[in-house]
Amino acid sequence: MGKSKTSPHPEWATRHRVSGTELKKIKGGYYLYKVKSTYDPVLKRSRKVSLGIIGRITEKGGLVPSDKSQLKAKLAAGTPSIARIWDKEYGFSWFLFQEVQKEILPALKQHFPLDWSLIVAMVYCRMLHQAPLKNIPFFLSCSSLPELLEVDCPDEGTVSQLLRRIGKERNNIVRYMQGFGEQDDCVLVDATDIACNSSNISLSQKGYNSDMNFEPQVTLLYIYSAKKHRPLFFRLVPGNIKDVSILKNALVESGISNAVFISDKGFYSEANLARLDELGMKYIIPLRRDNSAINYELLKDIDTKTSYFNFRKRYIFYVSYPHGGKQICLFIDGRLKEDEKTDYLNRITTLPEKYSTKKYQEKIKSMGTIALLHNRSEIGKPEDIYELYKGRGEIEQFFDCYKNTIDAYVSHMQNEDALHGWMFINHIAMQITYDLFEKLKTKKLTKHHSIRDVILHLSQVRRVQVNETDYYISEINKLTKNILSKLKISIT
Repeated sequence: MGKSKTSPHPEWATRHRVSGTELKKIKGGYYLYKVKSTYDPVLKRSRKVSLGIIGRITEKGGLVPSDKSQLKAKLAAGTPSIARIWDKEYGFSWFLFQEVQKEILPALKQHFPLDWSLIVAMVYCRMLHQAPLKNIPFFLSCSSLPELLEVDCPDEGTVSQLLRRIGKERNNIVRYMQGFGEQDDCVLVDATDIACNSSNISLSQKGYNSDMNFEPQVTLLYIYSAKKHRPLFFRLVPGNIKDVSILKNALVESGISNAVFISDKGFYSEANLARLDELGMKYIIPLRRDNSAINYELLKDIDTKTSYFNFRKRYIFYVSYPHGGKQICLFIDGRLKEDEKTDYLNRITTLPEKYSTKKYQEKIKSMGTIALLHNRSEIGKPEDIYELYKGRGEIEQFFDCYKNTIDAYVSHMQNEDALHGWMFINHIAMQITYDLFEKLKTKKLTKHHSIRDVILHLSQVRRVQVNETDYYISEINKLTKNILSKLKISIT
C-alpha cells in the first residue's frame, strides 16, 4: 500500500493517527504516542507534550498496544486495591538467577536436590543485604527471586533447619566444592580468623591473631585458584590450632594435589620450612630484605643481562641461585626501586630524626627487590614464581572481600552444624562475587566501580506487579543504565 497523499508515511500507519496522537518513525518502525497541547508562557505559544507511547504499528498487525499502555488502560478501567499491587526488587534477583545457572545451580541440584532453591535464596540475602537469619524471610518477601526460583518464601524456622541440615552433610559440601577444581590448576592456600563466641561450638577456641586478639575464634582456611581467580575450597578448624598441618589436611580433603603454599614474610623460619618439607608440600616463601641468605651482589649490572620478563607492562630482572637444597629467586623492579628511592629521600627532609643519608646508602642496594625461596623446580620458571607470589595479593583481597562485602568477619551461630552450613552459604556468595569482580576487571571498571556498587545498582531495578499475572519493569535511572551497559548486562 502506498504513501498517504498528505503524509510521507504509508497509509497503513497514518490511518491509526487520530486527534490527540502523534505518529513517529523510529529506526524504520512506526510508533503511536499520546500527546496534548499546552501553552508555554516562555515561548508564548502552544507546544506539544508527549503523554507516553500507545503502541507499535505494523502493516500486517496494525496497532499493537505496548505493555505499559495496556496496564494503564486496566488501571483506568478500574483501579485495583492496594493489596493487589506489588513492587519488588528485580534486578539483582534476575542477575543472580542467571549467574547460578552456569555452574552453581547444576552442582547444587546434584548434591542438595531438596534444598538447592533455599540455598540460592540465602545466598541472595547474604550478597545484597548481608542479612542475619532472622531477616532472611523479610528480604525474600520483598524480592522477585522466589518467583524466579518458583518457591515459597521460607520462615525463620525453615532457614535455621536448612543450615543445620546442610551443615551435617559435610560430605556433600566437599563434593560440591571438588567439582570446581582442576588437577592442573596451581592453587594458593591461606587462613584467617572468624570471631565466634558460642560456647556450643567446639571449634571456637581462644587463639592469637594479627590484631593481638585472644577472643574465641574459628580458623577459616581457604584454597584459592590461581588460574580461575576464584575461591575453591574451605575448611574450618579450631581457632587455637596454627600448625601448618591444617594446610595439608585441607588439601587431602579437597582432592587437589598441585597446590603451592605461599606465605607472608613473617612465616619464614627454619622450623616452619622443616615442617612443610616433612608434609611434602610445595611452597614459595618471601624473605625479609635483611635476611642474610639474600646475595644482593648478584644484582650488579643486572640491567645489562638478559634474565628478565615482562610483568603487567613493566620489565622485571632476576637472578636465581641455590640455597640449602632449595632455590632463591631475587627479583628487581626498576620502577619500584625509583619510587622507593624518591620516597626515602623525601622522608630524610620531612623526618630527619628517623631517616638519614647514611641509612639511605645502606638500604639502596635492596630497594625495589623481592626475594622468594622455593623448594620445587616443577613450580615453574622464575617468572612463574613471581606471578604466583603476586597472586597472593588476590587471596588477601579475597579475605578482605569476605569480611566486608558479605559482612562475614564474625559468626553468631549457636550450633556447629549451622556454622558449617552458614560458611557454605558464604562460600557460594563469594563464588558469585568473584565472578562479578572478573566482569569488572575484564571491562577495566575496577577503578570506578566496586562490587557493592554493581550489586546496589542492580537492586534498584524493580518489578511492579498488578494482580497475579500483569507486571512491568520500572524505569531505570541513567547511572544504573550506564553501569549495566558497560558490563553488558541487559535486564529489560
